[in-house]
Amino acid sequence: MGPKTAAAYVTICGWIETGKYLPGDKLPSEREMCEDLGIGRTALRQVLAQIVTEGKLEVHQRSAYRVPRGMQLTWVIEHHGGDSKRCRTIDDAAATLLSVLRRATADQGAETLVQLMLNVVEPMRTEGRHEIEQGRTWEVREGGVLVTLSPN
Repeated sequence: MGPKTAAAYVTICGWIETGKYLPGDKLPSEREMCEDLGIGRTALRQVLAQIVTEGKLEVHQRSAYRVPRGMQLTWVIEHHGGDSKRCRTIDDAAATLLSVLRRATADQGAETLVQLMLNVVEPMRTEGRHEIEQGRTWEVREGGVLVTLSPN
């Protein structure tokens, strides 16, 4: 990315992170963003594609970009209880779950955590992302852990 493209990326991510555009909000048209950001449409589309890949934006009907409504992450860990949290992106959900699993498996050792990462957290990032994008709930049970990820 060149300097203008990188600056556009930082600006658009900032709009989302600071709440200028809330979950469900539509971003301005590509033409408006090109004018506001001082970059061409091709560069803007590259930036938007990157942000979509990161899960911070969704594409609707060709060029309409919206901030995702988010998802509900719910977990139950045997002998540790459960909880839920609303997450903006799949990466936020994965980071939250990883933190919970680290605390819950601290007394069981690194091998248990690695297995749960491979069998729960990583599939969440791929299979879970696909299910959420399709508007469906994703669920996995593994080693005393039940995780559900559902669209909000």
